[in-house]
Amino acid sequence: MQIFNLVRTDFNIFDTSHQKLTINNTVREPHTDSNQAWEFDSIGDAVKFMSSEGHKRAMLSMEIDREIFYSTHESANNYTPGNFSVEDEIKLASQLGAAFVLDGKVVHTTNSATFMYVFDTSDTEEARRANSLACRQGINPSPLNFEQLVNNLKTLSEHLGDVANDYTVEFNKALDGIIEQFLSRGGMYVNADKEGVSESIYAMFNGTDGKYTVDDLKTMAVLSFERERLVGSYSSGEFQMGASLGYEAIQIEMAYRAGKLSDEAYATVKSTFGSHVEDMIKKMDDYINNIKSDPFGMKNVTHSPVRPELVYKSIDIMLGALEKADFNQGLREAIKTLDNMHNAMRESQLLDKGINDARYNAQFMGNVDRIKNGDRLQLSSNSFTDYLNRPEWAISGNPYPIYIKV
Repeated sequence: MQIFNLVRTDFNIFDTSHQKLTINNTVREPHTDSNQAWEFDSIGDAVKFMSSEGHKRAMLSMEIDREIFYSTHESANNYTPGNFSVEDEIKLASQLGAAFVLDGKVVHTTNSATFMYVFDTSDTEEARRANSLACRQGINPSPLNFEQLVNNLKTLSEHLGDVANDYTVEFNKALDGIIEQFLSRGGMYVNADKEGVSESIYAMFNGTDGKYTVDDLKTMAVLSFERERLVGSYSSGEFQMGASLGYEAIQIEMAYRAGKLSDEAYATVKSTFGSHVEDMIKKMDDYINNIKSDPFGMKNVTHSPVRPELVYKSIDIMLGALEKADFNQGLREAIKTLDNMHNAMRESQLLDKGINDARYNAQFMGNVDRIKNGDRLQLSSNSFTDYLNRPEWAISGNPYPIYIKV
């Protein structure tokens, strides 16, 4: 008996009309094991999953997450110097949220109060989206607001002229608050060099050159944001980990080549990423050791030691996609190569009647995970390449092949 395994690689999460099936692969002999449940029985099942309510909600949540991150809070954009005391003006210039006048004094609310001003009680999809946006932006606004807030303080300082010199302590306190918020929300790359970030934001305000440019700081936050949302199968094996970390490495290289990272920032980000890779390999090693010592774990299987060289090789294979004339095709080829490398190890041990390596018993990735990870990659790619202004690097369709049994 032969099973035709059709591979669908052109799912586009931004196109809901998945009516045709393109066959991109040929006949393949079935494996002798029973781990075939991950395959969809038909194209209809795959489309049904992609159009399910759970899938739609997850997609909407990720879209709103990005919309909030890449947009500046309205209260930051709307500041212009007024007729309040200098202390109040500094607060208005440097803090997000809403403010009102009480007994002639400015009262500044917390960020989480902002959603009350736009809450819509109508039960429509647009209203639910708007309410979710407003509430989440109020609770967790974008770290990218730091640029507008520093510019607000500069505008106020220029408006005050020489009088601003009498309020140096107040201005510095406001800058420290902006820096603290940026560090708390900026993520891994921003926090890799707190002193450099702080010095650079002070330089922005003073109109001098700091260690990092504004683009550097924003891009470090963007890279942190995107990597935190590209959840990968880190504990499954070297090739899965390499695929996830490899795309993080691709985004770093894209940012540098697009001129969004200076040499100084690029060195900081690359060094931090290298430490992150080492940390993830250690976590996978700890995970495997815990499984091996679990008295209730699987019997008659072995767990081979982690091979870091395979992780680094996988990252290099993923990075090779950037050197291709067609990045989309290069990315698909890289992922397929890692898929094949994993399955080659898996299939070779299936022919052996001895104890199998539990880390390679499963497929490289199940179809549901392929769709979910493909969703994340496409969303990340669209927002990230928009930020870089490099549309040729945008991922079109799901780069993970989806296998269909017919």
